[in-house]
Formats: sequence, structure tokens, C-alpha cells
Amino acid sequence: EAIGANVTLIEGGQVTAGLDAATKQPRTAVGIDANGKVVVIVADGRQAASSGYTLSELADEMLRLGCVDAVNLDGGGSTTYAARYAGESETVRATASSASFPHP
Repeated sequence: EAIGANVTLIEGGQVTAGLDAATKQPRTAVGIDANGKVVVIVADGRQAASSGYTLSELADEMLRLGCVDAVNLDGGGSTTYAARYAGESETVRATASSASFPHP
């Protein structure tokens, strides 16, 4: 099993040192807890009601959710979450809204 990511947030239960603590953006992160459960965060941003996360805040949140390993995936205007729940035929899709990156 493998995943491509741009920043490691948590490895072996330890938050990565030196993560950006200043730039809030929409973010997408995936992690695994000690029992092997997958944890996903998709955070909107660039809005009055939702400013996003810094990488440091995102790592802290993933740790709070029990992750022992976590990575930041592509974020910003391309942050999108789509899911189809077990037994359902409809797909739920949420996209970060941004004037710079319009989404249909």
C-alpha cells in the first residue's frame, strides 16, 4: 500500500518538526490510527466562516484524532471530497470554493 503526498504531518506518533504555522489554506489530509483505521480531513478555507488550517494546526488535529501517521495531500482550491456511503447509490461531493479556482 502506498500514497503520494507533499508533506508528512505525523510519523510514528510524532508531529513533524518545522511545519508551517502561518499559512492557513484549504487542506486535505489522510492518516492512520493505531488500530489501522483511516482518518480523512477535508477542510475548506478562504472564507469568512472557514479559514482553513496551517500545516502545524492540521498535524495537531490529526494527532488529536488519534493518528500515528498522517500526510497532507494536495489542498488549496483543488481540495475536494467525494464519498459514497455503504448501501447508498448517491455520491456526496464537497469542493473548496475559491474565486481563483472555480469549480463546477
